[in-house]
Amino acid sequence: MSVRILYGDTKDFTIPIVGTYVIDWCVAHPGDGLGGATGNSPVPLWAYIWSALAGDRSADREAVTSQEIFFLDEYVGAFPSYHHWAWRNLRVGRGGFEAKRVHVPRGCFVEQTLGREHRIVTSDALDMILDATRDSSSKEAEWEPRTEDGEDGFPPEVRILECATHPVLCEIRDSMRLYDTLVRSHNRRLQVLGIGVGGAIDRDPEVGGHIGFVECGAAAEDTGVMLVRLAASTVRANADDFVLKGDALLEPVRFAITQGIATILSAGELLLLAWGAGKQEAVERMLLGTPGPQNPAAWVQDHAHVTLVLDQAAFGDLDAAVLGDRGFTVEFPTVSPVVS
Repeated sequence: MSVRILYGDTKDFTIPIVGTYVIDWCVAHPGDGLGGATGNSPVPLWAYIWSALAGDRSADREAVTSQEIFFLDEYVGAFPSYHHWAWRNLRVGRGGFEAKRVHVPRGCFVEQTLGREHRIVTSDALDMILDATRDSSSKEAEWEPRTEDGEDGFPPEVRILECATHPVLCEIRDSMRLYDTLVRSHNRRLQVLGIGVGGAIDRDPEVGGHIGFVECGAAAEDTGVMLVRLAASTVRANADDFVLKGDALLEPVRFAITQGIATILSAGELLLLAWGAGKQEAVERMLLGTPGPQNPAAWVQDHAHVTLVLDQAAFGDLDAAVLGDRGFTVEFPTVSPVVS
């Protein structure tokens, strides 16, 4: 285990440090795979990287854009989706990454109706398919209880998909397996992560944050790419993802495809970004809590090479001495750390 914590006073102070680190890493590891994260945390990171590549790091543009990049997750049945996020922030077709180098889990599936029309599988449609499959499955007793807000129980969609025969579920299962094989077959040396505070963290002080969409109770340490039902608090936290121009609202998406813990930890190095006081409790539980289904982000403690980049608000009241006793290295850098 090697956990290095880099923190600065503000997010703006740390962004150039982590952005320079990613560029230096790409230069030092030509042709290696890069794992991408979506959401709010990586947006300023990529903005800095493109600014640097247009300026004094212009000679390193090819080293960055020649990387294969594999993203963590994707909503099921959403538009706009994380494909659009990746295309926008990686400047695909606009002098950035080539489309063939950007990989996002498939989240768009089509269902054939009785009238032989085809329609995109929405959250409501997928709910109905899963419920029908559950009701007819001999493994029904294995399903965990559900509540009206979806937060007290996480139905094990992973288990249902293993024995599903519905065409949509079979297609989802095959797509997940293909993506898991694709990700693991490449030399993905660096995985960028954020930490989410949705899931059950707002109802249970003992529950930790999540990486990817691996929420509390959703999966074990050995899970690969999987289908997850998003908790209501995660849907609320990501509500901005479902607002189009003109403030038009889309149906919030309740399902996602995500890399599981085993797939995430298969990367050679993890680079986790957390900024703001809203992330502080999740960061503390990730570093000091016990890894497990109720604290999935804490499994990063078991990884051989982890770098956390935090601002003071996310670092909060953590004691550097206590972290040191646990084998973590705490640094307050003024320049980008040397890439190994």
